[in-house]
Order: sequence, then C-alpha cells, then structure tokens
Amino acid sequence: MDNALAHCYRNDADAGARQAEIAALRHKCRVLPTVDDENELGFHGRRVRGEIFFARRWILVEGVTEYLLLHALGNALNLPLDTHGIAVIDFQQSGSAGIYPALAEAFGIPWHMITDGDQEAAKFRQQILDRGFTENDLTGKFTTLSQDHDLEDQLLADGHEQLLREIMGTVGGQTALTCPFDEFKRRLKNKKTGYMGALSLRVAADRELAVKMPAPLVDLIKSLGGAV
Repeated sequence: MDNALAHCYRNDADAGARQAEIAALRHKCRVLPTVDDENELGFHGRRVRGEIFFARRWILVEGVTEYLLLHALGNALNLPLDTHGIAVIDFQQSGSAGIYPALAEAFGIPWHMITDGDQEAAKFRQQILDRGFTENDLTGKFTTLSQDHDLEDQLLADGHEQLLREIMGTVGGQTALTCPFDEFKRRLKNKKTGYMGALSLRVAADRELAVKMPAPLVDLIKSLGGAV
C-alpha cells in the first residue's frame, strides 16, 4: 500500500513530505485486521482464546512448551500469570505472528514476543514489520533465544542435559539416560509436551531451578513482576 501511494506522488513538488505522511499513515494502519486476520481470529480468538481480550498484558510465544514454561516461571517467581492478568498466547497454534501485536496495539494491551533464535524468528519479525510496525516499535518487545537455538537447544546449552535425561527416562524410556547426545536431542524435540509437562512442574516448585531456565523467559517474568 505505501509503495503504491508513494508512486502516485512521485512527481510531487514536495515528494519527501508526502513520503513521510504515507509512512505515518502506514504506521497508523498497522492495527487494522485483514479479511484473513478476521477469519483466523473468528476461530482462535473468540472460540479458543477468548480470555485474552480481558488480559492486562500479552506474552506471545511459538508453542505449548514455552506456554507451560512461562506459567511455571510465573509460579516460581511469585508472579502467577493468570492472577495478574497476563495471557500467554502460543501464536503458532493460534494464527499468525503479525496479527496479535496489531490487535494488542488496537486494544492498548502491552505485549511481548519471545521466539526461537532460528530463521523463523526473522520471518516472524518481518511479518510484524510488514503490518506497518517500525523497528522502534519492537524495541524491548521482540526477543529471541540464542542464535540458531530452539527451546530444547537452549535448555541443553544452559546445562540442563542431566535433568532432561532423567525426565526423558520417565516419559520416553530408560535408554534416554545413556543414548548418544545427538540421539537424545532428537528424542527430546520429538517429546516436547511430554518432557515439558514434567519439567514445568519441577520449575514451578523450585525457584533455584527456575532462575536457571533460559534467560529471555526468566528476565521477562522478573521485569513484569516489577511492573505489576
């Protein structure tokens, strides 16, 4: 849209001013849903995630493992998310990355997004920018794990291999205790909800373990604790 409008004013005597006005209009339009957005939200928002519209703040994550871990961190760090009106939205299962920041802006709901540190993160970031957000809009709101790391990579890099092997031994078989590292990592990623269901219970009950979880998630919960 912005490129098409700019083309219309390409011969304007003050083309620079027109370009600035078009950019400002594009930024204001970031909150407007498309027909596809409305179709997605018609199911995911109203029928599955209706409670998010009553939340005071949104945390956007890729999937259910991050959802479970964030709630566990909230419990361990004295910030139970539901109690404080903080909704965790696993946007990969509930629509696109771009619609929820736009919707949050439209309703005046503060939001944060945490993604893996892989190429998908760049795609998600671009989806938000394509809606008319600027890089400044994302400062302090869009965070990723370490480069090339998904959540399982990050947990292993943070030194939790032995704990995860013990958990996987109960949910995926005792061979998880001794299998080669690459095989173990593959199994871990194939049992996301299985291992996280057990890990999140331990994290929720153990503050010392909670603060050793991936820093972007822990830092966000700590910062929100101060905010509320």
